Amino acid sequence: MILKQILFIILISSNILLANNESNTQKNNFGFLSTFNILDDFKDARSNLTTWLEKLGEEQNFSVNVYFYKDSKKILDDYNSGKLDLITINYYSFFENKSKLEAISSRYWTITYNKEQTYKLCLIKNNSVKFNSFKDLKEKSIILRKYDDHGSIWLDYQSLKSNNKTFKDTLDLVKYEHNESTSLLSVYFNKNNLALISEDTWNTMLELNPAISKRISVFQCSKIDFLPFVSLFSKKVKNEDINTFFKISDNMRNEEKIKNIHELFQFEKIVELEKDDLKAIDNFYNNYITLKKKYE
Repeated sequence: MILKQILFIILISSNILLANNESNTQKNNFGFLSTFNILDDFKDARSNLTTWLEKLGEEQNFSVNVYFYKDSKKILDDYNSGKLDLITINYYSFFENKSKLEAISSRYWTITYNKEQTYKLCLIKNNSVKFNSFKDLKEKSIILRKYDDHGSIWLDYQSLKSNNKTFKDTLDLVKYEHNESTSLLSVYFNKNNLALISEDTWNTMLELNPAISKRISVFQCSKIDFLPFVSLFSKKVKNEDINTFFKISDNMRNEEKIKNIHELFQFEKIVELEKDDLKAIDNFYNNYITLKKKYE
């Protein structure tokens, strides 16, 4: 998982460098909010990534400056002031500041992990545990993926609807883990009663070992598809540069410098987001905020 997060930034930065090379642009400043991401825990990983990008920039005669942020307000302030050309943030930060970000951003994008472009979250349970509804969260233990704001909010929404209080106030124990397969195995061996993982992880693990279904099962998956993150281009970035970025993204498997990175990262593709693509997620967040205020 650590490797995948690092490779993602390398891949995107490589795209920017190649786009710069085609459009003769000199520099891009890329802001990355690391508090929703595993890179927040690993200073050496951030340092090694920066060194790699500097070397790649020297080869291309262009530069991409990558800035890691722990404070969502700081990255948004720098983006708003024009210090950053491109940012990657978690969706909740985008949602909370949507009107301001829409005013200064031209185009959005994210990544998909499968051809269907789905990204659902699933609550799995150990089959020996009584769990028939979200009311049964009481006195249970759960393991969540660290930095997954979607997962925490989706679970919170379900708990507020069923128990009139947050999942943290309902569950007996909440633990966090970087790796979803580790979370799944924790439930398999009944070290934790429940885990929240992506549907892709569940399907992959089930395909690798169908026997796991004898001891664990999916209780419920989210009805909507979330986004791993949202990235935004500033309006000050030339549209031709952005078009080049997406063109390179579509052909990245054929780019010698980055095709191996793409294969290691194991995602399907980079996709541009339209406003209609965000309606379902926005509706969910609006409903969640309304419900949360009701029980505060």
